[in-house]
Amino acid sequence: MGAVFARDRLLGSVAVCALLASAGAAEAGGLAVREQSAIFQGLSFAGDAAGGALSSSFWNPAAISEAGWGLQSESALSAILGSSEVTPRAGTTFPSPGGPVGAPPSFLNEAEDIGRPALVAASYYAYRLSPDLVLGLAINAPFGLSTEADENWGGQYHGRSGKIFTINVNPMLSYNLAPNLSVGVGVQIQYGQIVFKGNPNLAPGHPNAGFDVDDIGFGATAGLLWKPAPGTTIGLGFRSAIEHDFEGDFFVVGGQLNLPVFPFALPFTDVGLEGSVMLPEMVTLSLRQALSPSTRLLASVEWTNWSRLGTVTFNATSTGGAPPLRPIAPGDAVSTFEFNWHDGWFFALGGEYDYSPSLTLRAGVAYEISPIHNANERFSLITDSDRIWLSAGLSYRLSERLAVDLAYSHIFFEDASIDRATNTSGAPLALVADVEQSADIISAGLRI
Repeated sequence: MGAVFARDRLLGSVAVCALLASAGAAEAGGLAVREQSAIFQGLSFAGDAAGGALSSSFWNPAAISEAGWGLQSESALSAILGSSEVTPRAGTTFPSPGGPVGAPPSFLNEAEDIGRPALVAASYYAYRLSPDLVLGLAINAPFGLSTEADENWGGQYHGRSGKIFTINVNPMLSYNLAPNLSVGVGVQIQYGQIVFKGNPNLAPGHPNAGFDVDDIGFGATAGLLWKPAPGTTIGLGFRSAIEHDFEGDFFVVGGQLNLPVFPFALPFTDVGLEGSVMLPEMVTLSLRQALSPSTRLLASVEWTNWSRLGTVTFNATSTGGAPPLRPIAPGDAVSTFEFNWHDGWFFALGGEYDYSPSLTLRAGVAYEISPIHNANERFSLITDSDRIWLSAGLSYRLSERLAVDLAYSHIFFEDASIDRATNTSGAPLALVADVEQSADIISAGLRI
């Protein structure tokens, strides 16, 4: 009884860890978070939809069909250490007290690192109900962003900080249609929150304006796992799009608006806000091929429909603002994000080697095509670009029922640029900047 209680307590603490540490920095294309597995991170996510671990069920719910009898779990925690230096160049414009637009040269050519460390957690559970039916549960953070700049930096009128936080609970079922073919389906229940702060039309050194909105959205997952020959596994997985109808408030930090044209602060009344965001669907095709009893080759191709993300507008739902300025009225556009992104693609190749019955070594490489192709599609706080992944990892079995997983990845981003003619409030304030970025990711996992 004591062993069972200790096991349940451990599993419960892992689930709580997943809920508390799910705010992450987007290190997959666009706003996606790829760090869902310490095992597959060590492979640069090659073979991630082809089974071999419970965490494969994030990409393909049919992967839980490989679970044995009894309760099984797998959890991972990843530390993302990213650097994203944004350097404003000539052509960048700012508000100035003496007129609508000025260009203080002191802000130009000064790099600002907007990257912030982040933790991402994921947990998976499976329980076999019959020889052909398995029940599973996944808890993940599939989308995220964590960027922040110092005050009075060159892009402050386009954004000072941005956070996207998601928690996705995904119950699923798999069923064996035949000895070598399984299918899986699942439901996604996703909480999402966006917090954005900037200094859209204010003077340097004055409080941020921003918004805080959240919503719960729903989606589905589906997939199949096919073993056409001994040692060969092919997985195809689908995660549906999820629409979030966000609601919240537009505010000024401190509740007072300071403008150079007024000798005193203006009390600011918060404004209700709403806006819809459709987060994209994803399709993953993976191969797991045994080359020998101890060596496996893995590969993946992934497509994400980021092209569905066009222009997102957040509109007022109540009256507010700072009299004697024109009040913000219901229906007014408060903030607009012109994404107009493209489809994202990911290609990965990796290998595993069983050094001993207890130790498995793995490595992988991947190339990711960002959904952001042009400088006018990139934001001051979303600096995504094409990248190359290099990864290595290992698994060590401590006992028949317990194993640990470790992985490390370094991401090489292509140099990029930003060319925005207006900020999110629609003001004609340009941001022209160069971006240099990289990231290191360290993951640890536990399987029971």
